[in-house]
Amino acid sequence: MWTIPSLRARDCSATEKEALNYAFVGVPLINILIPFVWKSFPAVFSADVLMMIGLYAWKGVNPLDDQSSSEEEVAAE
Repeated sequence: MWTIPSLRARDCSATEKEALNYAFVGVPLINILIPFVWKSFPAVFSADVLMMIGLYAWKGVNPLDDQSSSEEEVAAE
C-alpha cells in the first residue's frame, strides 16, 4: 500500500500516473473486501499485484521503457 504513493511521486508519464491513481483507490478496497470472502494474506497480495498488472496493461504502460529512456538521458548529459 505504501508503494503506490512513492511511484506516483516520481516523474512518470501521464498514462502511468492515471493507472497509479486508480491503483491508489483500488488497493485499499481490495485489502478491505477480500478478507470478508477469503482470509488469506497470499490471496490479498496476489490480488493487489494482479490489479497493478491489469491497470498497467489496460493503460498500455510499460514502466521499463520509461525507466530506460530516463537513464539514457542522464547518461547523455
